[in-house]
Amino acid sequence: MRTESAGPAVEAAAVPLLRHRLRLGVAALLLVTLTFLTRPGELIADTKIDFALDPAGFVARSLHAWDVNQLGQIQNQANGYLFPMAEFFLGGRMIGLEGWVVQRLWMALLAVTAFAGLYRLAGRLGIGTPDARMIAALSYALAPRVMSDLGVLSSEVQPVALLPWILLPLVAAARGGGRVGAAARSAVAVALCGGVNAASVVAVLVVPFLYLVTRDREAAKWRLLGWWTAMVAVATLWWTVPLALMGGYAFSFLPYTETTATITPVTSLLNVLRGTPDWVAWLTGSGGPTLPVGHALATTPWLVALTALVAAAGLAGLTRRDAPERLFLTLTLLTGIVVVSAGHIGVLEPAIAGPVRDLLDGPLAPLRNLRKFDPVLRLPLALGLAHLLASVRPRAVAAVVVALAATAAPAVQLGLAGPGPIRQVPAYWTDAATWLNARTGQQAVLSLPGSRFAEYLWGRPLDEPLQQLSEVRWVQRQIGAAGSVGLTRVLDAVDRRVATGRGGPGLADVLGRVGVRYVLVRNDLDRVELTGAWPARVHQALTDSPGLTKVAQFGPPTTGGYSTDDAVGGLDQEYPALEVYEVAGAAAAVSLQSASALLHVDGAPEALLDLADEGLLETHRPTVLNDDAAGLPAVRAAATVGTDSLRARLRHFGLLRTGLSPTLTDGEEPRDYLEPPWADYRTTARYTGVKAVSASSSASDPDALSAQQQTGSLPFAALDDDLRTSWRSGGWSGAAGQWWRVDFDAPREVSGTRAVLVPDEALGPAPVRISVETEHGVRTQTVRTDREEQVLLTPPGATSWLRVRFIGFTTAQAAELGASVALSEVRVPGVVASRTLKAPEAPATSWVFSRGSDEASACMRGADRWICHWSLERGGEEAYGFDRAFAAAAGRVRLTGRAVLRETALVDHYTRLRPLPEAGASSQAVDGAAAWARAAFDDDPSTTWLPDPDDDEPTLTLRWSAAQQLTRITVERPPAAEAPIQVYLTGDDGEVRGGVLDDTGMLRFAALRTKSLRISFATAAENVQVTEVRVPGVSAIGTTPDAAFALPCGFGPILEVNGGQVATRAEGTYGDVLAGRPLRFTSCAKVSLAEGENRITVSRYGQYRIDGLVVGREALPEPSGSAGSVRIGSWSATSRTVEVAADEDALLMSGENFNRGWTATVGGEALKPVRVDGWRQGWWVPAGTKGTVTLSFGPDRAYRTALLAGAAGLVLVAGIALVRRRPARRTGTAAAPIALPVLLTVPLGAAAGYWTASWPGAAVGIAAVLLPGRLRRLDPSWTAAALLALAGGAAAVHGLLPGGLGASLAGAVPQLLCCAAVGLLVAAAADRPAGAEPPDRLLEEPVGQPGGREGDEQGEGEQDAEGEGQGVHPRSEQPDEHEQEDRVPQVDPVGDAAEPGHGPAAEEDGEPMAVAGVQGQRGDEKD
Repeated sequence: MRTESAGPAVEAAAVPLLRHRLRLGVAALLLVTLTFLTRPGELIADTKIDFALDPAGFVARSLHAWDVNQLGQIQNQANGYLFPMAEFFLGGRMIGLEGWVVQRLWMALLAVTAFAGLYRLAGRLGIGTPDARMIAALSYALAPRVMSDLGVLSSEVQPVALLPWILLPLVAAARGGGRVGAAARSAVAVALCGGVNAASVVAVLVVPFLYLVTRDREAAKWRLLGWWTAMVAVATLWWTVPLALMGGYAFSFLPYTETTATITPVTSLLNVLRGTPDWVAWLTGSGGPTLPVGHALATTPWLVALTALVAAAGLAGLTRRDAPERLFLTLTLLTGIVVVSAGHIGVLEPAIAGPVRDLLDGPLAPLRNLRKFDPVLRLPLALGLAHLLASVRPRAVAAVVVALAATAAPAVQLGLAGPGPIRQVPAYWTDAATWLNARTGQQAVLSLPGSRFAEYLWGRPLDEPLQQLSEVRWVQRQIGAAGSVGLTRVLDAVDRRVATGRGGPGLADVLGRVGVRYVLVRNDLDRVELTGAWPARVHQALTDSPGLTKVAQFGPPTTGGYSTDDAVGGLDQEYPALEVYEVAGAAAAVSLQSASALLHVDGAPEALLDLADEGLLETHRPTVLNDDAAGLPAVRAAATVGTDSLRARLRHFGLLRTGLSPTLTDGEEPRDYLEPPWADYRTTARYTGVKAVSASSSASDPDALSAQQQTGSLPFAALDDDLRTSWRSGGWSGAAGQWWRVDFDAPREVSGTRAVLVPDEALGPAPVRISVETEHGVRTQTVRTDREEQVLLTPPGATSWLRVRFIGFTTAQAAELGASVALSEVRVPGVVASRTLKAPEAPATSWVFSRGSDEASACMRGADRWICHWSLERGGEEAYGFDRAFAAAAGRVRLTGRAVLRETALVDHYTRLRPLPEAGASSQAVDGAAAWARAAFDDDPSTTWLPDPDDDEPTLTLRWSAAQQLTRITVERPPAAEAPIQVYLTGDDGEVRGGVLDDTGMLRFAALRTKSLRISFATAAENVQVTEVRVPGVSAIGTTPDAAFALPCGFGPILEVNGGQVATRAEGTYGDVLAGRPLRFTSCAKVSLAEGENRITVSRYGQYRIDGLVVGREALPEPSGSAGSVRIGSWSATSRTVEVAADEDALLMSGENFNRGWTATVGGEALKPVRVDGWRQGWWVPAGTKGTVTLSFGPDRAYRTALLAGAAGLVLVAGIALVRRRPARRTGTAAAPIALPVLLTVPLGAAAGYWTASWPGAAVGIAAVLLPGRLRRLDPSWTAAALLALAGGAAAVHGLLPGGLGASLAGAVPQLLCCAAVGLLVAAAADRPAGAEPPDRLLEEPVGQPGGREGDEQGEGEQDAEGEGQGVHPRSEQPDEHEQEDRVPQVDPVGDAAEPGHGPAAEEDGEPMAVAGVQGQRGDEKD
């Protein structure tokens, strides 16, 4: 009836309406522009770079459950990308868009989806004015986590963007709309979240669940919840069922990812509220932050304050008494706070935090990354912001807009991408992949060295290029576990060995037995990520490994620029970008080996390297580990070999080549890649002479600073009676307050204790004051800053422990990150301590012991010369000794093994072909023949004499047999070390000559007859590098590196077996001796072992370093090789056939990870599966078996069926969502209760406070809940906002001040301020506005409800005086005096004059639809 008079009003409102829609368009365009401003023309490492390079190939691989890469593994949620990301990127490729353009369009789509969804949801809920909603929607789309992850991990932004759209249909249905259709539309939105990360999808489903359960029509809400649950289940079958299959057949990698110790330190209440609880955003390294935008928002002081201010504005809106949906939004925000802050590590953490962290590291590990629940907070805060902006003055709105715009500054300045975008994968990678694809067949390619992610000199794609380019199987050590625990350990051992430059005969054997035919050496890796695996190291290891031959190279010579052309700084030498080495004798993809020589190995899979080095795995001899064949009586091993390979250790799973602790003692709990049944086969450390040795921190800890971490810096190093070793603190918390402690077996007197400190500029400020503590007290003293032994002042009395604490230093920098202290020796009178590695007590025929792969020499052989630098050296936990204990039966055995001759004088003596010439020097910079005096007189341009940098007068002395008349010499030096140097020459009779070396290194002088020459260099020792001294008429020291070298009995390593000495002989080549490679040794006679425990030791002061030891080699049967024939027939990812003829009992083995989903049948009979080598797939083949063996991966059929059924389910739900029934006018609303029961507020406030800040937080929470009732004039909304803003300001001040506010103050103050703000929110949720009727009355009559496409309408006269809808509140509600002060009648608070119909009640899906009293007359559909 009012339609006739509507025309003029519509025309009057048309311009403002158009203006508002234009503003919406501009806001969306800004978001799109922001994505395209991010590194235009370059590909960024977002989620899967495969989609930008080869989306079709990735989709094809995702259609199978088994991935042949990484030597076989279950697909890790690859199917989760199939919808909608796959369609989007495939569509972009089909219409010819470049990959980077499709990436940016995808990012823009997510950002705009988040913006539009929040805008429409606010309108549907009747929150704010249109312009206020627009600003709130921008705050949601520009939230810290969205900006941080949009260009790095967009798959986790997907659910955030779609959360409002999941909720929108449910809001309409809850108000009387059609339940089935609404549930279907919401479920389609859930399906659009994808299935890449299940936890992220589960996180956003918390919000619609809370919305539905807070409706007050019991029957209706449970019916709607039921329909919604069913629709979501059907719509997500395509990824939930494959995920369940993966859980049933894949090994769980969750124990080997980040733990709560990494995640929860940054989940303070302030960070949670302002949106920066993502631990990854706080990470930074030498290559810059992992998430540049996220890092800036998390750590930049002014951004900390502004993000807190924006969150405070949202909190203020939620705390207002007139906030619509207050109960739902408050409960949602509180739920997000509780979840994201769970287990927070901080100064006020409650007692319950520890058990919560244990749960998150255990049963709840899939949800451990709590940052994924951030949208549970972000959505209510954004809606609260919309409500606030509709109720405050324009100046306040402007302040919020400015703060919001400022928080977007890092995204504009830095772009949304992570570091290292690329334009394309270099052509040489394509060439290498093509070469490998043509030659590898069904065998495999191993990439070396390993890398945590794909980070190269040319960019940071994160996903390996071979993933897109390779058509053959490939494998490499990555940050994630590679398909199984066993394979991960093998790859890690290979990678560590290669990174230390240690090759050996076992390397090619171990690689070949699993079917690795080619090794791809990646010399173009980012140098920051190498952690010691310099290309020269890798080449040294491969060159020293028989059976590996270079066959191809690709790309230009490559270097990362970390190099100078000399023998000290030339760490990063040029090599071709990619090189390919072939592995001799690589096994086929499937092989058949005789079981007659099967070895049972006690230990870890990496023991294969040690066995292969000792020649015990020839002809790819099969092994079974520990109890892997316990349930198969037919699998009988010919012999059992005990090893010390499965050492109890702590491992940092996020690091490669570092992050491994020394061997733990029996009472310490390891954290490593372990199969549960292996627990009985661990090797542990045992102390003798003391009970324990510990420290506040240690550079041997797995989480020590990576540049300092080495197992040789363990606390025991200060008690081993060896001045060459020392304990070093960890470095993360500085040197001040660090301590070292020894516990004795029994109380003892400690007076007269002496100590040797290690002052070193590399450690930081030297300690000058210490305290010595015992159970009888503390004594402090001043100490000298030298390396001399000094007496410690100890409290009198016998004590069971002694502790040395470092409390004073030369400068204040001792407290800074990286500063550390070192203690070389503590000598307690009467204490003689030793540390033994105790092998598992399992019956064994023979024993194989290894030194391990955690040591590295200070010298490495480069392309042109040896490079020697102290930073290359890493000490192992055993340093210079060797000590093993093991249980054995009584008998006589022979000892064999490998040892390195390390005594410099003996190396020189044994390798000189004649007594003279010889060379000597005043000092030597590092251990190693490549840097000793002889290196300057050996006619080898690859070696260089390097004096000790502390040598005040570096001097080189040469001697030869007959006197020579000399008028010149030439001193050859590396090109970068050829600066002019003054030298002085001294002959036999003391005659001196001198001068400056010319450009060629020549020095001319008056005639000097002599048969020796003392060359003194008048310069700092660090400037002296001498490659060769050419003396006319004098031959250099010569050697024949390939000639056989042998030492008779008594000249090999001296071992001690149960206290008795054992003489040995040794053999190898002269080159082995000079290069520091192991010699093979054998005991001169058999050795008697006692029944029970035996102990074998080698003195740390001996001439040899023991690398490996075999006890009872002669008891092992000889390898027997093949047991018949095997021929590969058909071959695919999940189904293969092989023709087998077994002449005797045998093992059919594939070069892939063991998985119970694989079956092998022949003639209708299933073969029994057995795990071979601790990780490989194998089957027991009885003698006489002949025929076609069918290998099939059973779960693949279920996987593909689930994909098809899931796709059908999604189509069905989408069809239901699209069907619209005839709308009917709604006569009621399912409004939520407007208040929290008052009785719950105090317990809820106390619980929230305790959860986040222990008992102080509980007290603050209770006070905050009770305070508004005591102080009537206190406005909870502005007080809560002020508290949160103040917390942000305190954190910003802490970041700005040079010394901060102190760790305790900086952690406690913001946490308690935020607790108070949350308490006020809880109190406000129970504060019913004056005149409000109880919820049951609201349901007895129609109530005008704002907004909504699904028939959400408002009756005549349902607007207030300002033209704004009142949400769920009745018209009789009036604001109190405090609210009236904040209102400006007849003015749109965003800046436009108030217009009829411009309030929230006049919108359809967030856009104005009712103007001048004209109401939309659409009803909701009914189910």
